[in-house]
Amino acid sequence: MLIIIYGNLGTGKSSLGKMLSEKKGFELIQFDKEMWKFKDKIYTKEDDFLLEKKEILKVYENMHKLAKNMLKQSKTVILDSLYLKQQREDAKEIAKQTNNKWIIVEVSCDEKEIRKRLTKRKKEDVKTPGFKLYLEYKNLLEKEPNCIKINTSSKNIEESYEELIKKIQK
Repeated sequence: MLIIIYGNLGTGKSSLGKMLSEKKGFELIQFDKEMWKFKDKIYTKEDDFLLEKKEILKVYENMHKLAKNMLKQSKTVILDSLYLKQQREDAKEIAKQTNNKWIIVEVSCDEKEIRKRLTKRKKEDVKTPGFKLYLEYKNLLEKEPNCIKINTSSKNIEESYEELIKKIQK
């Protein structure tokens, strides 16, 4: 099975994916970790994103190649990224090619909480994206019609995980 977790920066999708991976033993492939394989510096001090479009596509290509190999081995794979519509379609195609079902999870959060999370994260680690980058990307996501929706605004990660597990099992 392929689980595609997508959403804006700071919504909690990576934390949710990590917890799901740890608790269920699923394989986790994250855009944020894969992109560092392609470039040493990803963000400027001013929070500008330094990957060019062709580099971004290369990261997705690499993620999907890894996922395809794992799916062929009957592993459950979690893909975690901002995931624009076309990348989600590409990921679904990989599931089809490997005769696996897929689940799409949209993780959302209110903007006030996102600002708080990203500001804190940026202070702790300058190599992470900040609120400026969120503002640049926030309107690029097209909604997925038939997906599981998790809003993390007023929940901790454990509560969000429990909600996700219940929705997956339906």
